[in-house]
Order: sequence, then structure tokens, then C-alpha cells
Amino acid sequence: MSSSSPKQSLPADPPADPPADPPADLPADAAAVTHLLLNNPPFIEQWRSAFFLLIQDMEFDWDRFQTLWPYMDNFWSRMKIGKINKGRRDDLYRCRFWRLQGKSASTGKKNKPMTIAKECNMRLKISMYYLDGFAVPDRIKIMHYGDCKEHNHTLKELDRFKRNTKLRSVAGEEMQKRYRARDIKDAIKSNNDPTASAEFKAAGGQFFNIFNVHNAGKEWKKSNPNPTLLGAKLDMETQ
Repeated sequence: MSSSSPKQSLPADPPADPPADPPADLPADAAAVTHLLLNNPPFIEQWRSAFFLLIQDMEFDWDRFQTLWPYMDNFWSRMKIGKINKGRRDDLYRCRFWRLQGKSASTGKKNKPMTIAKECNMRLKISMYYLDGFAVPDRIKIMHYGDCKEHNHTLKELDRFKRNTKLRSVAGEEMQKRYRARDIKDAIKSNNDPTASAEFKAAGGQFFNIFNVHNAGKEWKKSNPNPTLLGAKLDMETQ
């Protein structure tokens, strides 16, 4: 990728230059209501791009950060948890492709070439600012950290490599309601509703499949071991 990236404006609420006008019969934050399961915050695609590129520093209150971060956490892997010093704590993250995978000339199933992740040195710093006597940060600052100025791969490659927490948590919650995995996958992907499907893809779901639904159900069960709420045990289905 080129060493010089075009200047990108961060999305605001609403953004100064939104990518498209919402339909007249929908509220200004229509992006948050067009997918019934995901309930995306407005302009999530632009926010995901901003968290990936890190062209500008970003600052949020705690609740806003908690809403956005589950859509971005498949980009970054935490490498250091800081300690609170004078009301501030700095956590450091590196790109999830920070480690070079073993190179191989072999092919995987269906005789397709193996995908080899690139070694990427992009890093992120999350600074948390605390008020006296409070355990939860008052505000969060997101910024680029280190010498590497840009990723050597695309956001799409990270979405293919790992699904974000938002998609996994929604699938896990639906599994505990005893719905079939295939039905959950179809509901989340919403292929029969172009607007909802676009929101699903904007949230990073382009590569979401039925195996992700099953895995999300297992993750949910580990975090919620109450047997009265567990989803039905289902046979593995093909996508």
C-alpha cells in the first residue's frame, strides 16, 4: 500500500458530509435501526475505517466507546495493559497481523492456495482518563502509536481473518433462544432485505458464516453457564 494516505474526515453525529441521505421516512440515525438484530450505531462503516486507518486522534466518552469498540476489536490485539498514573491509563495494541505466519507452498482443502497473513507493525494506543474516585474512565482517547504509519493489508483481510465481538455476541444471544443456527445466520445476514444486508456488511459481516454462529453459541455458553438458558444442541449444518 502507498505510504501516503488521503486525509479522511472522521464521522460525526451526524457527519458533516454523510455518504448518503437516509430515506425521508426514517430518522436521521437510520443506520441504527435498519437491522433488527445488530442495531448498528450511525455510520458504523466510516467509524470502522477510522479505527483501522488511525489518520486522526479520536476522543469519546466511556459509553460511546463501549458502543463502537465491539465493531473494531478484530483489528487489534492488546499487547500491554497500563497502570493508572495521575488519572490516566495507557493500553497498547498492535495489528492482529503483527506476527508473520509460517510460509508454505502447500495448498489447503479444495486445492486452493493457503492464505498467509502479512507481518504488520501498525500500533494503537488507547488512553483512559479517570475522575477521582471513579473506577470507570470518564473519557477515552484513540491514537496512532509507533513508527509504522499504515497497515500493509486491507481492512477486508482482517474481517476475513476474524469476526468482531459484535457479530459474535449477537449470534450467541440468538443461539441461547434455541433458534436453529441456519436461521440465525440468515437473520443476521438479512440477504432478503437490501438495507439490512448493507448494514450487516458495514458492521464487518461480509465473511460471516454458519460456523461462526456455532462458535458464538459455544462462547456464549461458557460465559453464561445457566442450563435453563442454553441453546438447543444442534447438528452441524453446511453453509
